[in-house]
Amino acid sequence: IFLKTYSMRIAYLMNGVIGGIKGKNYENLDKNLIKEKIIKYTSSTYSFFKKNVEIDYFIFSWEPELEKIYVKHYNPVMIKSIPQIKFEMPNHYLEHKDNPRIQAHYSRWYGALEVSKMCEDYSIKNNINYDLIVNARLDLCFTKNIDFTKFHPYQFHISNPINLPTYNWPKSGEIIDHIFISNQTYMFKFMKMFSKLNEYTTPGQCPQFKL
Repeated sequence: IFLKTYSMRIAYLMNGVIGGIKGKNYENLDKNLIKEKIIKYTSSTYSFFKKNVEIDYFIFSWEPELEKIYVKHYNPVMIKSIPQIKFEMPNHYLEHKDNPRIQAHYSRWYGALEVSKMCEDYSIKNNINYDLIVNARLDLCFTKNIDFTKFHPYQFHISNPINLPTYNWPKSGEIIDHIFISNQTYMFKFMKMFSKLNEYTTPGQCPQFKL
């Protein structure tokens, strides 16, 4: 009998909406047929992950109509899909409450919180301690092998956009949100960011923030 052995177990958490071929994700300019093709393609690129890891996928989506497509292509351990929420804004944002970019940021971190809860509940119920937690957008494509065994679990890993070399920390005060990787303890704390957004966005707390 051949038994598979894995050196790491990883929870890969995705949240948001699938990106299209034009505009910002929150503008939702593409039809579901195009989005289905994008999901099929992006999920196929996950074959670039090194094979000696076991990966559990968790998905939170703002597009319930796409849930069956995600299940088909990712076979997630857990998935939750709900219609988009319009978030109530704190007092310092009231005059900008309909700003789609601000709504998108709240949406991004609400989704991160929800998918994190799913993973945390699952890990407790099944007595699993993941070596790494990955939180990523739903529309990432990979073009080369990723060896997760080389990621130090007690460091916090962020992406570096090659097309915007001066955008990301430490060269600027902003961090791009494509993908975050660290150990289970760090990531479950980090992904509670939504509960701190009202505080962190108050004047003086986040001086680099721009509307």
